[in-house]
Amino acid sequence: MKQQTKGGALHRLWQALPWLWVAAAYLFDLWYQLVPGKWIVDSDLASEMILSDLLNKEGSIISHNWFYSTELKVVNLQWFYRLGLLLFPDDWHLARAFGMAVTLALYAACMLFFVKCARLGRPGLWMVGTLLWPFGQHYLVYAIYGGYYLVYTFFYMLVLALVLRSLDADKKHCARQWLAACVVTAIAGMNGVKQLMVFHAPLCIAAAILLVAMTILGASFQIKVNQFLTDTTVSGLQQNADTIAELAAAYFNNGGMYNRSFQLNLTVASQVSGADAVVCDSEGNVVLCSDAPSGCEHQGLQLNQAYLQKVIRSGGDTATGVINGLYSDRRYMVSRPILVDGNAGGIVLVSTPANDITQIMNKISNIFLTAALFVVLISVLAVTAFARRESRPLKELAKTANAFGHGDLEARVRLDDDYSEEMEEVAVAFNNMAASLQKSEYRRQEFVANVSHELKTPMTTISGYVDGILDGTIPEDKREHYLHIVSDETKRLSRLVRSMLDISQLQKEGGIPEEKKMHFDLEECAGQVLITFEKKINDKHLNVNVDMPEHPVYTMANPDYITQVIYNLIDNAVKFCPDGGNLGLRIKEGGSKAYVSVSNDGETIPPDELPLVFDRFHKLDKSRSQNRDGWGLGLYIVKTIVCSHGEDISVSSKDGKTEFTFTMPLVN
Repeated sequence: MKQQTKGGALHRLWQALPWLWVAAAYLFDLWYQLVPGKWIVDSDLASEMILSDLLNKEGSIISHNWFYSTELKVVNLQWFYRLGLLLFPDDWHLARAFGMAVTLALYAACMLFFVKCARLGRPGLWMVGTLLWPFGQHYLVYAIYGGYYLVYTFFYMLVLALVLRSLDADKKHCARQWLAACVVTAIAGMNGVKQLMVFHAPLCIAAAILLVAMTILGASFQIKVNQFLTDTTVSGLQQNADTIAELAAAYFNNGGMYNRSFQLNLTVASQVSGADAVVCDSEGNVVLCSDAPSGCEHQGLQLNQAYLQKVIRSGGDTATGVINGLYSDRRYMVSRPILVDGNAGGIVLVSTPANDITQIMNKISNIFLTAALFVVLISVLAVTAFARRESRPLKELAKTANAFGHGDLEARVRLDDDYSEEMEEVAVAFNNMAASLQKSEYRRQEFVANVSHELKTPMTTISGYVDGILDGTIPEDKREHYLHIVSDETKRLSRLVRSMLDISQLQKEGGIPEEKKMHFDLEECAGQVLITFEKKINDKHLNVNVDMPEHPVYTMANPDYITQVIYNLIDNAVKFCPDGGNLGLRIKEGGSKAYVSVSNDGETIPPDELPLVFDRFHKLDKSRSQNRDGWGLGLYIVKTIVCSHGEDISVSSKDGKTEFTFTMPLVN
């Protein structure tokens, strides 16, 4: 007795071991979430928690925040996280642990349901526990794809379980389980608004159309097969009924229908054809049955009189239904009268269960449903693969744009060979835009730095001299001298501000409006500007070489701006030309353009410096010490004005001669 109790306890323990294994795995998962998981929060989980909190505050299902508008996973993990945040609003860790606890419980339940539907038994329970332990299957999914994809895992398990369960179900329950599988699949597919709208929707519609087409095809095929099987069955029954009626008539003429040989023939014919046959007399009483050798329960029963008279009167009947008094199931049946000397001596009724054909049709339906599911699964996989492939450049673009927006000016979209032509164009356009913005930002930073540098010296000079005058450090007899210096520095600052305002106005306009352009003589304009430098030219004893046409050179431009261009170029040439050097001014016509050139002798500009002479605040190193009054804005203003007219300017420096040339349109 003691041994039996021990054996029973051990047996119960043995039976409970797989369940204990599953429970231990789940409890250890919870511990892992609560203790080590406190220091493990990746970007995916953080974004999920933020979105869940945002949805709780908004009280909505879908966030209207632009940053999260492309992450619709609220039907998945967010619901569990939102519930956790409602329970633990001040502790995100506990809220996350609660959400994961619910998720893992559903995950385990779906796996157990799958094991039951797959009839895996005890090995299946051990498998569930093994997969549930930390670093099992769900952690593999978790590590590769992110926490929210764990929900898709048990959705997948649930769908597979429903499909397996439907294979052994009747037609009614099969349809329900397939509907449930479709609903689960639809819920699981609600992920990624952008992907859903851009990629999933059209392809899912195509898959739905394909599914509907297969359903219609399957229904049509089922109808045709059902018609064929019914016609074949009824035709066989009619042949059997005609044969048995003839045999019955012959045996009746030879001594009656109760002949043993006739009974054996009736039984054999029934077994060969797979149909049941009964012979009734003129009163409708069953006198012979194909089941007689093995025990017939129909003998002595009476056929419905109305049906009997109908068969005798019409010479036969073919119908589908229940034979009252003989069979309780629905049948295909054929009846024929037994003719003896021209009169009806009874009838023969041959029938077969309609359920046989129904079973065949159910098998065909299951085949078509399985095929349809296979097509849908293939379509879903294809949609997912295509969507991921096509959305990857978008995600890469969004990631790069986000990095660029946070100050990483070097961020660029990585181009891949598997990008579509359209996505490659978008990526290239983004990279070009980023490069342009980066260049503009560097120029802005350089501009601020240069302005700060240039303003520092005069502001320091002005501040120092004014403070010296105010505190008496500078003697009274020298104050006038230093006040003149302050005045000069102030004027220099004024010129700088004016130049910067001119540049800003030109850049703001983006070009010279047509209403500000006039028809004027370019030759006359250049000559008037040159006259204003007469004193400076004479002071440096410069040789001026003027080469201009004898007739007017008309152009369409803003005369004030073009005057400033020529003034800055001549001023620059006079400034850098040595005493006794050569100064040149030339206007040349070529095609539809006028070419204005200003040249001077002096130091040759190094080739690496030539591309920089038109930059803001750029000065040659030697010029900085020789010309303190320069700001490095003159040539930049020149280039800005010329480009705003849609024209171009170039510079060359060789063998001690530097020449600037810009173009203007010729008009009559």
